[in-house]
Amino acid sequence: MIFDAYVARHKAALADATHIDVVAENNEAMKGTYAMINPMGLAYTNAEGRYKYSSQPVFVIGFGPAWREVSSGWSNEAFEGREGLWNWDASSEEATPSAVVPTPESAGHREVVA
Repeated sequence: MIFDAYVARHKAALADATHIDVVAENNEAMKGTYAMINPMGLAYTNAEGRYKYSSQPVFVIGFGPAWREVSSGWSNEAFEGREGLWNWDASSEEATPSAVVPTPESAGHREVVA
């Protein structure tokens, strides 16, 4: 209830702002659906309800190996269910959820299909 009121208040405050879309996600929706890199370059996620960090920075071992260390519990279905796929190459006026073809071989990388 408090969260819903918070979201409604901010959506109303930003109603006239152009190119700002309020996306509300609770903690459960975010769990296991974000791949992150901290300021030290370590890949991490909260897929199993706690933060799990790669042993070395991505700039040392690459994103693929770092992601494989921390990605157990990752949910492509939940990621796509929260509309986590966006066409970042589009102009800000055209940035929208995109069609993406995930592949296990991509080790967490995504190919955006416009």
